[in-house]
Amino acid sequence: MGFTQESLAEAVGVEFSTVGRWERGVLTPQPWRRPRLARVLKVSLEELDDLLDPDVAGVPVSNSLQVAEHQTAPGKPDNGRFGQSGTAPVPGNELQEADVGKSPSPVKSSEPNRRIFLKTSGITAIGATLSTPPAVLQALEIVTSQDADTLDIAADCLEELVCHYSEKLPVAPPSEVYGDLLAVRKFADSLLVRSDSSTRRRADVIASTGWISNLLAVATSYMGNHGSSLVWCLDAERHGHNSGNRDIAAWATFTRATMAYYQGRTNSSAELSGTGQRIASPGTVVFAKLASHEMRSVAMVGDVRRMQEAKKRATAAIEGLQASTTRSGVFSIALSEDPPYTATSLLLLQRFEEAALATERVIETAYGADAGDHGGLSSNHSRTLLILGLARAGIGDVDGAVAAGRQALDGSVVWPTLVLARKLDQALMRTHRSLPEVVEYHELCRSLADSVTVGGNE
Repeated sequence: MGFTQESLAEAVGVEFSTVGRWERGVLTPQPWRRPRLARVLKVSLEELDDLLDPDVAGVPVSNSLQVAEHQTAPGKPDNGRFGQSGTAPVPGNELQEADVGKSPSPVKSSEPNRRIFLKTSGITAIGATLSTPPAVLQALEIVTSQDADTLDIAADCLEELVCHYSEKLPVAPPSEVYGDLLAVRKFADSLLVRSDSSTRRRADVIASTGWISNLLAVATSYMGNHGSSLVWCLDAERHGHNSGNRDIAAWATFTRATMAYYQGRTNSSAELSGTGQRIASPGTVVFAKLASHEMRSVAMVGDVRRMQEAKKRATAAIEGLQASTTRSGVFSIALSEDPPYTATSLLLLQRFEEAALATERVIETAYGADAGDHGGLSSNHSRTLLILGLARAGIGDVDGAVAAGRQALDGSVVWPTLVLARKLDQALMRTHRSLPEVVEYHELCRSLADSVTVGGNE
């Protein structure tokens, strides 16, 4: 059994519709995508180039493609606040992959080979690899197969795996984590089917299943698959209620509120933040995060009074947290002098210098050398850098804005990160489009534009 378009897209890090266009010969993979595609297909880069462009073998990849820029409908003006229009802004020009259907006949003649390669030899070759159960699932099945207390052992394993993937997801490409999480989630379901309601530790497995659904919700939102993320959020809420763990449901609501925020649905984001605070247990990380998120949501619409009220609640909630509170991973909070998202709220009110100072404090305390990111630049760290870039752009510090923007894109670029990166790109291009460093950052953003869905649609 070979890859589907969707599973190949996840492995390569593109939308499944892009794979379909590759197969139909409408597009050809861009040069920067080919190394990863070659690794996934387990062929050399030279073999991949020959199969995709047989008539230009020996010609450098950068010269064998024609890159066309296509004009897209501009979004509404943001009137000084990013996201003000209610939709995620889109740059005026999008970098599209080469339209070989309009190329001269020598390039068109490669279409049958390309389609055959992607649909049969390449996809089938890796189908066996992807159809093999992930190593984590094989491990779970082995350690729980011959013990009478299977549920007890499995419950311990699932709790540890929740912690493991909570740390891994912010720093790894979400498509690499998604497969493992899905396999573990199916395994947890099978345990619940095999056990009755009186089985010891069943409630623990239900809770872990809810936490895994929360992680799947975050992973799919990072990939821009918002419909899937919503389903996983609802599933996490259900398991949270069934297990009696309110925080599982509250984190699911936080993910929904965050998605709404980056989609530009400000009112929904604020309402979900309030709903989540009513669900969450007081004195918990998720309660503090929801209060902080409400602060930036209402700041987006310029409601200063409500922003200050939310900030007071967030500050009080953070002061009540224990010193041992988790500061890394999906279910964590970055502690500094100000509640999370204070800098974003100031930025939305166009208080740029204050926003820059607040962001620098967060970076120093939460993401400094001592804090660490457990293996790479986390998605939260990347977004914080982009907020700093937007603040510096507002001040007029172009070099600082570009430097922060480029550093933010050094890690794994996920959907919320790309939304902010493009906002910074727009801010810089409005007033400094003639500067080489701004043009270079603009090109970088365009090159990443088709890797993640922006705007909330699958």
